[in-house]
Amino acid sequence: MKVGIVVGLVVASAEEIVVSIGNGKILGRVEAGVAGFWGVPYAVPPIMGRRFKVPEPHQNWTGIRDATTAAPECVQSDGGSEDCLILNAFARTSGLSPTTTKKSAVLFLIHGGGFVGGSARLDAFNMSRQTGLVVVAPQYRLGVFGFLCNERSDDGGCFNFGLLDQRLALVWTVQNAHVFGGDSSRILLMGGSAGGASVAGMLVANDSTLTFAAATLESPGGHQGWMGGDKRSDDDWMSNALKINHTARLFNLLNASSVDDMADLPTEMIYFYAKALRFAPSLVDENGNDDYPLHRIRTGRWTRVPVIVGGVSCESCEKAVDYLGEPRDNVTREEFLNSLASYFDDGALVAPLELEAWYAHRIETEGRWRTFARILSDSGHACSTALHAEAFAQGGAPVVWRYFFAYTEDDDSLPGATHGSDETYILDLETPDLSAKMAAWWASMAKFADPNNGTSAPGWRAYDPPDHRLVMYMGLDHDPNPRLNESLDTVRPECANWEPYLGW
Repeated sequence: MKVGIVVGLVVASAEEIVVSIGNGKILGRVEAGVAGFWGVPYAVPPIMGRRFKVPEPHQNWTGIRDATTAAPECVQSDGGSEDCLILNAFARTSGLSPTTTKKSAVLFLIHGGGFVGGSARLDAFNMSRQTGLVVVAPQYRLGVFGFLCNERSDDGGCFNFGLLDQRLALVWTVQNAHVFGGDSSRILLMGGSAGGASVAGMLVANDSTLTFAAATLESPGGHQGWMGGDKRSDDDWMSNALKINHTARLFNLLNASSVDDMADLPTEMIYFYAKALRFAPSLVDENGNDDYPLHRIRTGRWTRVPVIVGGVSCESCEKAVDYLGEPRDNVTREEFLNSLASYFDDGALVAPLELEAWYAHRIETEGRWRTFARILSDSGHACSTALHAEAFAQGGAPVVWRYFFAYTEDDDSLPGATHGSDETYILDLETPDLSAKMAAWWASMAKFADPNNGTSAPGWRAYDPPDHRLVMYMGLDHDPNPRLNESLDTVRPECANWEPYLGW
């Protein structure tokens, strides 16, 4: 076999490639001009005494480590492994050449999944191919393994191991970006849902080791303080006090007094007893009281970089189907109130009759099915998105761009785009005209900290409240041509009612 050797790069064949990162050499795979490296470890595996510990950088290795296949996901409902602290990296092969002096911007892509599911994105391969960005997509510990309250920081808050995993992966990215032709001074943080909540966590971390130039948050999750009891499936920033309570309850279930007593317990046993309890990121303020990223951003306590924030037109339409079936005009008041009671449960801080009053105008103009979907959407990601946009503006962001994604196919039975669909269009060519424009905006954001440079997509003016709440509407009425407007469905009076419950 003929092997060509260049600085830091060995071309092993037409389909394989070897690069030298800080830890050693890794073997990747080349497709369509993009080099992909899957399952690259960035941290010491959190096993053998490392369970429920702050992550540490991975040790160096000798020889060539195979990075041509996807690694196991972190522990979640359908399995996974505790040895999961890896990342996927993608870059055009042209950028790996030592003769290339122009470095590419870097997209650091944090997956969503409610902090209980998900894995390093594989479709990031397409984003690199389309835009020329170097894309790094990490995995991080989830659920109890990522957010059990084992250790406390100086302020009394619980260490968030899953977020510390993400930060270590970002440090790895800064240290190794040049290997893939990337520019470590131009890193864009990107995340949807819990990934967006993670980006918010990065922004408020007050950690000088974190390096990034801009951020985008797609339907960011946040605190959902209206949730009662243990029904907190979407509480992406939970109360620190509740997490301490859940940790104590888990210790009791496992007959353990500390994590040391859990060191040798099977993964499956810990997961089984923990799955009914919520474990997610938490924060405290300087007095040890519960705090949330939305509040820190609004009050200016964050790393102020240019930001894109947006969401979709029917975040919880799919959940609404679970309760009321397919969209229909004949939902009765009894069905409506009973479904609200079932979703919000007996311990919720907001009662069905109160919600009915908040949304009386929506019921009158849109009917109960759509209003029910709105309530589920607003209580979670829709108002979290709207309030994040306001918080960034109030909290001193250099500039904020806001979008509203509404694209659906003509035959779609749901009255809007569903949660997470916007990120799919950004990362892959779902609908070529619209996806190409979105990918160009996000790529420009990575390259220039501004979505408007180097792209033929429509000009995107900033969101600048209170005078100019301009929003880029994407895919309205099945139209793939985005258009800039204001207030259409994004200035939501109902969101003011949710402020006390969302960490504002």
